[in-house]
Amino acid sequence: MDDENLEQETTCLNHCSERGYDWNEDVGATLRDFFHDHLLRKTYGRIYELPSDKQTCDVSVVIPTFNRSKFLRRALSSVQAQTMMPAEVLVIDDCSNEAEALATERVVEEFSASLNLILLRNSVNRGANYSRNRGISTAKHRYIAFLDSDDFWMPEKLSRQIEILSQKEEGRAILCVTGRYRVAGESGKIIARQLVRSDFSRKTIIQSNFIGTLSSVLVDATLARAVSGFDEALPACQDWEFFIRISQNINFLSVSAPLCVYVEHQENRISASNRNRLRGHLFIKRKYIESLDEKLDLSAFYRNVGEELQLLGRGRMARRIYIKSLTEGIFPAWRGSLAQAMLHIYYTWRRMPLLKTARYLSYREKFARLEARVEELSQLRRDQDFIYTAFRRW
Repeated sequence: MDDENLEQETTCLNHCSERGYDWNEDVGATLRDFFHDHLLRKTYGRIYELPSDKQTCDVSVVIPTFNRSKFLRRALSSVQAQTMMPAEVLVIDDCSNEAEALATERVVEEFSASLNLILLRNSVNRGANYSRNRGISTAKHRYIAFLDSDDFWMPEKLSRQIEILSQKEEGRAILCVTGRYRVAGESGKIIARQLVRSDFSRKTIIQSNFIGTLSSVLVDATLARAVSGFDEALPACQDWEFFIRISQNINFLSVSAPLCVYVEHQENRISASNRNRLRGHLFIKRKYIESLDEKLDLSAFYRNVGEELQLLGRGRMARRIYIKSLTEGIFPAWRGSLAQAMLHIYYTWRRMPLLKTARYLSYREKFARLEARVEELSQLRRDQDFIYTAFRRW
């Protein structure tokens, strides 16, 4: 199966969630948002004083939220628990329903005495990308740390990132990321520990979004503004596309330790739709992968597309793309074609694996090996205890 057929088969997906806004409505929304921001700055901004017992850093935290007040409390609690405090925290409520909007304001008020916390509220629902971009444009400090309201941080997240900024190169903007824990939303049990690689280039980030969640990211505010933030037309993969756009001239720093907690739960996360993720992958392919002169190993890319197609019930196409992922990078080309033909015959008689299930089995196997290492087990248990405590108390 060639890439043109993949494009044709998924054309309908490119129109399913296109959203447009009337220009006059946008202007009205902007004005309403401005006056609401001014009111909330007066309400919450004036009573805050930086804590004298903790060091602060030149960081603005940006937290988009939508009908997530119960998770927002946990996210803000983790910011409050940082060993190094951010200079300000911006919560952007993307026009939650009336009850959730009031609950969000109560949560903000609850934390406003201990955090320099500013609540912005969109007057119409515009999506996570728009909300993050509002945070980027409003932020007053040198660095921006993103945090989804679903997720939370380990206590040393900001301090460990600020510590390695001494390695920065003059004249180059900073992108600093950490490793993460992936945990079950119902229990807080760790599913996987995902460390981050230290090498970064335009080629490696186009091949795969190895950074993962935005909640691990610290970036120069001037850089985020220079590239106009996130693409608001994208329904998913907006973080990946953002990393690609800033990849040309940055100083990439990484803390491999898992200092961010990515929470999986049954409710729809930001960018959680399989259909939207598929659209995001196709966008990345058209805009970035096809424009490269050099050959890339796209096995991970095609496997991810195959998983989304399988979850959407498009089994035949999922099988073709999965086979392509297995044969990607086989040279000479005729050997790859022969391998694809043989695998098509094989999977005609044998059921294709459930790719999401296989991915989670891989998480489990890697985590079991991690638990078997005595030198890792002590830290792992301490981190799991902290995560359990966060779920129970926050």
